[in-house]
Amino acid sequence: LVRFHVQKVKMHSSILFLLSFLMSHISDGFVTLGLQNSRKFCFTSSLFDKRFRRCNNVLNLDRSGRFISDITKERMKNGKITIKEIDRIFEPSKSELEKIQHPLSKGFVGVIVSLEGALVDAEVLYGYTWAVFASDIGLEAPNPIEVRDIIGLDFSGSILALGWNLDNKRLPYYEKRFFDIMKIMIDKVPFVRRPGSKELIQNIIQEKDKITVVTMLPRELATKLLRITEIAKIFEENNINPECLILPEQSSAGIVSGHTVFGQLMIRCCSIMEKPSIMTLLIDSNRRNILLAKRMGISCIALKGNAANVQYLRSADQVIDTLNAVKMKDIYKLVKKALKQEEGPDQQTAPSAVLNIVKLKPVSSAYSDDDKPPRDTFADEMGSDQL
Repeated sequence: LVRFHVQKVKMHSSILFLLSFLMSHISDGFVTLGLQNSRKFCFTSSLFDKRFRRCNNVLNLDRSGRFISDITKERMKNGKITIKEIDRIFEPSKSELEKIQHPLSKGFVGVIVSLEGALVDAEVLYGYTWAVFASDIGLEAPNPIEVRDIIGLDFSGSILALGWNLDNKRLPYYEKRFFDIMKIMIDKVPFVRRPGSKELIQNIIQEKDKITVVTMLPRELATKLLRITEIAKIFEENNINPECLILPEQSSAGIVSGHTVFGQLMIRCCSIMEKPSIMTLLIDSNRRNILLAKRMGISCIALKGNAANVQYLRSADQVIDTLNAVKMKDIYKLVKKALKQEEGPDQQTAPSAVLNIVKLKPVSSAYSDDDKPPRDTFADEMGSDQL
């Protein structure tokens, strides 16, 4: 019996190396299916398991044994891939879902934290920068409410939200000028780390969950903010990869909406953490970013800090006053709830569940057709041009 298993191991090891030669000519889905079947066929042999681990680098496999081609990896790195493809690549198996739903399960979530929207209180820095920039181009400086509302957006998205009519051809120059002003202001104005940010990062790392920090600032400014607030020290002490700081790789000028830029950042975060959108959670205070993340299937915790009205954050799964209120059990609860909703509603088998329906009488309206108040819709409240 042992000799028979050894022969099977040798045969399937040869097949795996043959697949590595053919992978550039075969679609991802076919290769993934073949590798999964091969693993199931010989998973009982410890010798095969060792050989399979040695083949992972040759076959471009991730930690869970999924095949990812070099082209797909490059697209994931640059954010040039759809969120549906990310969800397909990192879709959890049935056994993984069962482990996740266990009450004591942990370490299965990918947490995305906004640098300027959650970790750092940069309202004063942004306020002075926008005031000086507006003075340079001959426009009225935005008020504090408008400044708080655009913290966390890319430059083009901020210009769109402010309603400024600037020449699109000169947007790269304006963007460079804006961040040059911020480089000067960063040494002159105070900004602090938000209460609870250090504890939040430490809890995520201790629970062995994945974490990425997303920002719209250039790398030079982002790393300086992390150093001054001593957040970088936390990552260095826990050997967190510098690639976990996700920021736009190129200028956002020329992009009509900041949502495109932020959407690419979300995809890159999911790619680095190797998590589907449904097992990912965003902590941010920008209402537009939260709304876009929810549309992508990402769970969201909203921080009240930069919102002019708490009702603007009602698209989030949870709204908090400070980061001290974020508990890991709440993060797990939100992700498990999203996974349950993804499975669909439970089917009712008892006949009483179908028949026991209470018919409600229609309620007569106290208003006539002429004096009814206008409907309060989410689009009317936030403005369709702001979404």
